[in-house]
Amino acid sequence: MKSSLLRQSVLSPAIVFVSVIGHSQTLQDAIPLTNNEEFEQADKIFKVLQLSQPTAGNVYFYRGENFYNWGEIDSAQNMYQKGINVNALEPLNYIGLGKVQMSNGDSKAATDNFYKAKTLAKGKTPVVLAEIAEAYISLAGKDQVPSVDLLNQAVSLLKQAIEVDAKNSTYHLDLGDAYLAQNPTDGSKSIEEYNTAISLDPKSVNAMLRLGQLWRNARDYKTSYDYFIKAAKLDSTFAP
Repeated sequence: MKSSLLRQSVLSPAIVFVSVIGHSQTLQDAIPLTNNEEFEQADKIFKVLQLSQPTAGNVYFYRGENFYNWGEIDSAQNMYQKGINVNALEPLNYIGLGKVQMSNGDSKAATDNFYKAKTLAKGKTPVVLAEIAEAYISLAGKDQVPSVDLLNQAVSLLKQAIEVDAKNSTYHLDLGDAYLAQNPTDGSKSIEEYNTAISLDPKSVNAMLRLGQLWRNARDYKTSYDYFIKAAKLDSTFAP
């Protein structure tokens, strides 16, 4: 992609247009679209970002994540690998590649890539720790994947990430997910983490949604309804 996307021999009107768009769109515009399941729109922005930032490995990772959540696993794997090819020092793409490998049953290759990501990040970059934890949570319970071990590792990684950046609401949200996956019949720890996420980010639709789902599962429909209403008021277009 680095050769096919970055053709500068002819400065056509289309390339000028793409260049203008590239300066007005950022990862912060695209990632929420992925979270809102607007995968096609997100991909358009990622394409433009790759044109303007052809060696930015994190752009390839988040485009790969968009494909992964879109269900386009082969495209996701291809994008992670391209990210490694253009910038071998960006740790995130090793996590994406490892996630695909583990889902395909190649746990050794996945573990090697997760280790490589942590090594490149020197074990202290919270987003890297959290992304590995998210991969473990998403993979737990799938064929050939030992759930208990992965979830224990996810909890440990997220606690490490929170030690470095305690005010990141997403890490608390993920930790709540890990706790709930560990013990679906006891949501007390998850509630605590989701509430912490809301205290750090009162506009966290995801946290409101999680609490609504948790209380629904507990058959406390009044509390569940209240959280769903709060989530809807924060963002009525939120697809999940």
